[in-house]
Amino acid sequence: MKNFIKVIFFTSLSISYSSYSKEPYCTWEKDIDVDRVKASTDTIYRGYGTKTKKAINRHLPFGLPDSDGDNEVLLAQKNYINWYDKDLRTSL
Repeated sequence: MKNFIKVIFFTSLSISYSSYSKEPYCTWEKDIDVDRVKASTDTIYRGYGTKTKKAINRHLPFGLPDSDGDNEVLLAQKNYINWYDKDLRTSL
């Protein structure tokens, strides 16, 4: 039982430690503030242009999921795609 607790402890410690490392494309150096939110929002691709299509091909190789919601939108950036519901105000 003691060994099991040790394994759980060290596993959770290693997961906690690794979550503090940033991805190479992350640019934040300080707490999130209004300027950071604006800068992040400005990186979202507008419309369904070439950059968005390229992101879809990279991150959704099997195509877009079916959607029957009127207020659901695709938010695409270079490093991720997010399906967002304006009614729920959250990602789907």
